[in-house]
Amino acid sequence: TVQRFDLGIKLQGTSDGLWQDLRVSNCARGIDLLGDSAAAGDGLGAEVANIQINGGSVSLCTQYGMLVKFVDLPARELTVNSFSFVSNVGPALNLVGVRRATFNGCNWTGNTASLSISDGIDANYADLNTTDTITFNGGQFDGGTLTFNQTCARITFRGCEFKNCDFILSVPTNEIILID
Repeated sequence: TVQRFDLGIKLQGTSDGLWQDLRVSNCARGIDLLGDSAAAGDGLGAEVANIQINGGSVSLCTQYGMLVKFVDLPARELTVNSFSFVSNVGPALNLVGVRRATFNGCNWTGNTASLSISDGIDANYADLNTTDTITFNGGQFDGGTLTFNQTCARITFRGCEFKNCDFILSVPTNEIILID
């Protein structure tokens, strides 16, 4: 368990990782998974690719729970299974320019903003930093907002339950699909 830090976990590029029962709590910013070359620093960053998280939670974070972001390299092929996002302020899950992410049986409870999906903002990478193919299978969203902005290509919710949620569609250019 990682708890009571300004930033719980930051990975500036990572690949082929498997995390079991990952728990982050009481941080300002919970988990950062960044596709980032670290060009302004040591240049040793990398893309985020082929990551699997099985079980665990991010809870009670005051800025956001989990951020997965294309900075200047891809953030792709993320699979999250049976993970809980609980009582976070700001987006519990914030996906920025992510491609091919799947969330199976995950739960969002008591967050002010449960989900935010948008493209990256750097125009130099406009052909690479659009959000594409995000799938939610099962699971429950209980409370909070779900915000969709910009491309949002192939965003699909299959068999998810929504309670007391507000959907905010900030001009997504593609449909958001909900399948019962």
